[in-house]
Amino acid sequence: MAGSYSIGNSASDEAIQINGDIHGSINLAAKLDIGFFYTSNYESYKNLNPERVPQTCRWFLEHSTFQKWRASTHDNLLWLSADPGCGKSVLSRALIDENLVGTGSTTVCYFFFKDNEEQNSTAIALCAVLHQLFMKNRRLFQEHGVPAVEDFKKGLKGNFEQLWRTFVSAATDPSAGHVVCILDALDECQEADRKKLISHLKSFCDRFLTKPIRESSLKFLVTSRPYNDIEYEFSGLTENVPTIRLAGEDESERISEEIGIVIDAEVKEIAGGCKLNDRLRSALHTRLCEIPNRTYLWLYLTLDEVSSKISKGKTEKRLLTIINTLSSTVEEAYEKILANCDEKEARKILQIIVASRRPLTVSEIDIALELESSSSSLEDLDLQGVVYRKESIRKNCGLFVSIISSHVYLIHQTAREFLVRENTDSHRPRVWKHSINLLEANRVLSEKCVTYL
Repeated sequence: MAGSYSIGNSASDEAIQINGDIHGSINLAAKLDIGFFYTSNYESYKNLNPERVPQTCRWFLEHSTFQKWRASTHDNLLWLSADPGCGKSVLSRALIDENLVGTGSTTVCYFFFKDNEEQNSTAIALCAVLHQLFMKNRRLFQEHGVPAVEDFKKGLKGNFEQLWRTFVSAATDPSAGHVVCILDALDECQEADRKKLISHLKSFCDRFLTKPIRESSLKFLVTSRPYNDIEYEFSGLTENVPTIRLAGEDESERISEEIGIVIDAEVKEIAGGCKLNDRLRSALHTRLCEIPNRTYLWLYLTLDEVSSKISKGKTEKRLLTIINTLSSTVEEAYEKILANCDEKEARKILQIIVASRRPLTVSEIDIALELESSSSSLEDLDLQGVVYRKESIRKNCGLFVSIISSHVYLIHQTAREFLVRENTDSHRPRVWKHSINLLEANRVLSEKCVTYL
């Protein structure tokens, strides 16, 4: 009897335990939401980039390598490399917004890497593409997302290996259909993360090259600068499968031609708006077109310089002088932008932006600028408020920064590279290039953070 009772009791306990586990899983599954994977405002980062001008990006869209990749119905990878300022991120946005990578039924997931803590991690990138995939197909969330969260709980968000397995299993599920994953600016990803991601992309390619073709497909499009270390990581794959690489740096002539199209349109608009005569319009067009190695970033900066200066010119001679001395490089344009700013105030703001590990809000910069070691409370601070501080930042930094959704960003990754001096050399340049010592900027911001706490 005792033995029977013991056995029966164990079975009952086990049944209760199993029943509890089942109900616990059901309750957890019921509580889980796709929002678990929303760890980045990925759409805002995409929209930091301007929309493409009509008739541009054709050097890529009409390239046979891209067209073959786009037309393929099997798993695939395309790596686009191009120099800074050539419009890679603008192109990526166009591919997404204009649905240029597939048919209407294709699911497009994307992530734009940025050199800050919010956007430089592969785990954050995978959470973002999983969120988009699950938003498009909730069944995939139930079958792939929920089990992964149940197994790893909150630790899943930082677990690259498991996130990768979850994404690949979900994206290659027959019910997912055709999936395209666009990863922009891989060079702005943390180095260790980047190497790991490229390694997994290579393994993915090895599998699709040897496995039977599926009815659906998962295709990756990755963009980056043509850095040697990235090229080295991809090297084994590009040697065996050359079609996965599209080198934009080899398409500079075609890109330059497209920039010429933009110049034609912009000069026409500026000439009309500023009432320039034919001679001045021709001089402006000639000046912009004669610059060698021009990029979209250079053109954007120079056109802003044109608009701001031409309105101040009162005579034809003065206007011709302005036109003939327009910036010929991005660095020269950066110098001119900052030369027109209040150096002391601009340096304070830019030092904070450069040292910050994530984009700061206007309100946070307002506090950081007013914090002193003697401050004992927020009430001690002479804060300008969001509206006036936003105006102050724009006035003191000009086009060098942009403010989007109350967050402050440098205009481009090259702007940070232009400003920062990585070494500890105490010599201060007389110009803005490399004029901010990163160690000093970090020290200043750290002290402000300690004071705030």
